[in-house]
Amino acid sequence: MPEFKNKKDCLEPYVDQEVIIGIRPEHVHDEEELLAKYTERITSRLFGEFEICVFAGKDMLFIAGGIALAPLRSVINYCRHYRDRYGKIDILVNNAVTRCACSSWELSMDDFDKSLRINASALFLLTRLVAEDMKKRHEGSIINVGSYMGMRGLNMTNYAGTDMYASSAWPSPAYFYEKGGMLNFTRFAASVLGREGIRVNCISPGGLLDQSHQERFIQQYSANTFLGRLANETDLQGVIVFLASAASLYITGVNIPVDGGYTAK
Repeated sequence: MPEFKNKKDCLEPYVDQEVIIGIRPEHVHDEEELLAKYTERITSRLFGEFEICVFAGKDMLFIAGGIALAPLRSVINYCRHYRDRYGKIDILVNNAVTRCACSSWELSMDDFDKSLRINASALFLLTRLVAEDMKKRHEGSIINVGSYMGMRGLNMTNYAGTDMYASSAWPSPAYFYEKGGMLNFTRFAASVLGREGIRVNCISPGGLLDQSHQERFIQQYSANTFLGRLANETDLQGVIVFLASAASLYITGVNIPVDGGYTAK
């Protein structure tokens, strides 16, 4: 990870950012130290706290760290750091997100612009920067983390009887627009980068169980899935490892819903 003086240096101006960059173990000299120091899992997004987590698969090592995606210099320096330290980047998991424009459709243009800078523009930039390195070796895997909300409209029946979405008569379209756009960006990037040996795929998680969720919402949302529950923190690990590994060498340009059957209903 790049060195930061403190958490604030890393997290400003947005605290809920995360990018996962993968380096195969042969390019990591201090793997044992990392695994001894950090939790062996793929972390979720950051919410006000800086953390580094590691998930070790059979043939890869994910190093997950916070990155403020708004400043252009931050993105460029981040990619350069990993390339210089490990020699190459094999895997990119685009998992960064801000929800700063999710509260209402009545937000200002500045609020929507701020959201699009993280959830769209930074996605374009980071993908291109990493792809430039992958092109040199004619291989690489880029995995975009979307959402079931990019595949469906807002199902208000999930929220009936709760105070979720009750603060505004105009729910925000921002997240649905951004995650829906990510699906077609995946197809676009796969079509452009395929000739360079780079695979680009997307996963669309369903709702992730959170302690803040109201019980009525949990029951109503779960009833709309085949498996009868929301996702837990380990449900994405398998599909990410699959798409990052050689097991999926002939898969590109696809979206895989990981939602317990929610979007199949």
